[in-house]
Amino acid sequence: LVSLGQLQHANAGRFSYEPSYIVGNSYPNPRIKPLDQWRASVTDQFSGFDTGLDEDENWGISGSFNLYDASYLVNEHLWDSFIFTTIPQVADNYGETGIEPSFEELLSGEASLPNPRFKPYTPGDSQFTAEVLQDVGDEESGSFFHNAGHLMVEGMFNVNSTSVDAWEAFLSGTHKLPVQKLTENGQIADFWSSSEIEGVRFPRVQMVMDNTSPESPAGEGNDSFWIGFRTLKQEEVRRLAEEIVVEVRKRGPFLSLGDFVNRKLEDGELGEAGALQAAIDRTINISIDGDIAEEATNPSVPGQMSQAAGFPGYLQQGDILQALSPYMTVRSDTFTVRVYGDRVSPVTDEVVSRAWCEATVQRFPDPVLTEEAASAEEYRAELVDPTSPFGRQFRITRFRWLDPDEV
Repeated sequence: LVSLGQLQHANAGRFSYEPSYIVGNSYPNPRIKPLDQWRASVTDQFSGFDTGLDEDENWGISGSFNLYDASYLVNEHLWDSFIFTTIPQVADNYGETGIEPSFEELLSGEASLPNPRFKPYTPGDSQFTAEVLQDVGDEESGSFFHNAGHLMVEGMFNVNSTSVDAWEAFLSGTHKLPVQKLTENGQIADFWSSSEIEGVRFPRVQMVMDNTSPESPAGEGNDSFWIGFRTLKQEEVRRLAEEIVVEVRKRGPFLSLGDFVNRKLEDGELGEAGALQAAIDRTINISIDGDIAEEATNPSVPGQMSQAAGFPGYLQQGDILQALSPYMTVRSDTFTVRVYGDRVSPVTDEVVSRAWCEATVQRFPDPVLTEEAASAEEYRAELVDPTSPFGRQFRITRFRWLDPDEV
């Protein structure tokens, strides 16, 4: 696993009538009303013999019980607390060859992690070694806690961005993404070629049947809608980026990824889906043919909900998060700071000289230490949870003097 978004396939529900895709998706549980709630006390109207089961096999739950909005609660706890670092562990089945690269090769850049945009980093008094990064530890220490502090991310994206161009570029990161084919006999075949599918791809599963159409889902006769994956043309990506910016302006700023992924606990439009799903439904899913995308008729389902929801050709925000969430953040860690200074003559009270400079400042995982760590273990404890009120280090990575015409 390289992305938390892949957990959308986990069977995280307690009951059969909870969502099929819980992690990373944001539609509300239609049995919980109003939309500003994440829990409701309900009676079981779904498992009794009146639904078709034999009278002697009434599996219904007696009395009332609490029903929870599983997607909302799981997203809230998952997205800002965990990460798949893809740093090799002892029990890993590493890639197709099964040959695990050494930590020296990873650190030098001779080899890449399964997520190649995660770059190995050695903070302060720690080491990028198997001894440190495969340390089983205990309930309070070990690689589970400190491994993320040994990585930097190349090309992190702030989801609070209101730049349409930036969102379009970020979403286009899956352009011509390799997708494996699966034959009718269940055998793994080759990959879809670039000439077969030109667009931005968001497959829900790793392998798809090789008789699917490479076109974007258009209607009932297109196999890709039912067993394939969704491919977006560039103009669709642009429209999606525009609508995401609308949602960011409407709902933001997001203070956590869970806040970005989830819907708002409001009894209105913002409570019907998260920012990403709302933008997708207004741009991508609205183009699905009406013969398979009729509105749901159950009065408990939010308005405008399509009966096509959940099929591979119906784009869900979990499909995008599966591909791009490892590179999402709600804050920037790199800043450009410009400073101006001048000197005033004490005689004439006139400015006699001026200077401008520019510095690029970047936040690093390293903690600010109030005193030197007694051991590498103590340093890694600070790496996990800095005790200093200054948190983590900021470093000047670039500095230059500016000419007046640059200001």
